Amino acid sequence: MKMPPIIFGTFQEPEPDQDTMNRIIKCALENGCRGFDTSPSYNTETKLGISLNNSIKAGLLSRDKVYISDKIDGMQIYESDGNIYKYVINSIRKINCSYLDLCLIHWPFLDYIENVWHNLLRLKNDGKIRNIGICNVTRRKLEEIYDKVKMFPDVIQNEISPLNYDYDVEFFQNNNIIVQAYSPLCRMVDRIKNSEVLKEISLKYNSNLAQIILAWHRQRGIVPIFSSSKEERIISNLKNPDFVFSEDEMKNIEFLNEGYKIFPYSYACPGY
Repeated sequence: MKMPPIIFGTFQEPEPDQDTMNRIIKCALENGCRGFDTSPSYNTETKLGISLNNSIKAGLLSRDKVYISDKIDGMQIYESDGNIYKYVINSIRKINCSYLDLCLIHWPFLDYIENVWHNLLRLKNDGKIRNIGICNVTRRKLEEIYDKVKMFPDVIQNEISPLNYDYDVEFFQNNNIIVQAYSPLCRMVDRIKNSEVLKEISLKYNSNLAQIILAWHRQRGIVPIFSSSKEERIISNLKNPDFVFSEDEMKNIEFLNEGYKIFPYSYACPGY
């Protein structure tokens, strides 16, 4: 399945219970969302699988119409010295599906990258995953990975927002890598909520700040991953933008960049 233009993420604090997951996944599906992102560290794989399979059994959609993205976590890489095949198979079992559309390396530890990559290629050849991705990667780190595995990933998932523009995106896209953005709304911190630039643009297009920011990502060719436990926000965020920003408006949002990250890469993966 082709990657959807926007994806629903299942990392939430507090962690959603099954009833909540059923409710928000059903809402997302009913409002056109077809992409879903999880990870072993989110503890949502089984819950997401139950919710999606409930919808599939109810006839809302078929498996080939939903895009499921999962990850290999750092601890799994450490424990197996990069031989992560069994962990991906276990994740597939938890979700109760036959394959993943995308499997991402959550943190790209160079000491293990060759083993991890070899295992992901095996999984792809065995039909267990369709695409290989890397999270939390800079251009420099990606070039170091390329030197070891001689391949680029299909997808890169980075933290990107108006406060963290990520100037490596153009390099990734020029190398035919799809770019996803997690935390695209930057948790609506005060510098986002109080931005006069964003407020002015939202008034012009009669849209809320979240809609403006998600549309800005999409106009950059980036696939945003958002999350919410509130149905009204899910519905609002999934509304297709019916406007196109001018070049000046795109630049004005870019100028909000200050390199701010909620999850600093160096904290979990030293050497950036």
